[in-house]
Amino acid sequence: MSDYLPQIGIPQAAIDAGLDLTKNEGFTTYNVYSKESREKLLSGLTKGWDGFAIDGATAVGTPTAEKLMLSYNEKQKSNDETFVEIDYTGLDLENMTQEDIVKYTISDLLYSPHNEEREGCMGYWLASPLKNTDDVLWCIIGGLFYPSGHDFTGYIGTGVRPVVTLPSSVLGEISDTVTISQ
Repeated sequence: MSDYLPQIGIPQAAIDAGLDLTKNEGFTTYNVYSKESREKLLSGLTKGWDGFAIDGATAVGTPTAEKLMLSYNEKQKSNDETFVEIDYTGLDLENMTQEDIVKYTISDLLYSPHNEEREGCMGYWLASPLKNTDDVLWCIIGGLFYPSGHDFTGYIGTGVRPVVTLPSSVLGEISDTVTISQ
């Protein structure tokens, strides 16, 4: 997963697929949304990112909640840290309380790189819709799973963090950085 991608780096194909770039003052560096619908936002988050991937890799504008939690749980296990494995399945907007949201806090800097606003951006979208609603997606804000409407351009802005998935034939070394050796 990359750092936040500035609007200037978002592929035109992803914009054509459904992403709108925030034009509000103070929200022009990282934030994206959809004027039209959750489906358009999901389309822009998942389609049009092929230019980020080469040699059999795949790319999307942001992970799903499921992929993020699988990666997070595996990383915590490999670090031999004590953690509570987070099960994304079944999260439900209709019944979620603030206490429920806090249970799903992610503190690892790879997944939640900052807790303060960054040029109008506080978090990033996840390509995962909420159940029991037709216009809300999950996002990560300050380390918390947070529900947000597709057209959310309020104080807390939401950006993208592209993910490139490499084929298993690519070898490398992972530490604080990733070194790929072909």
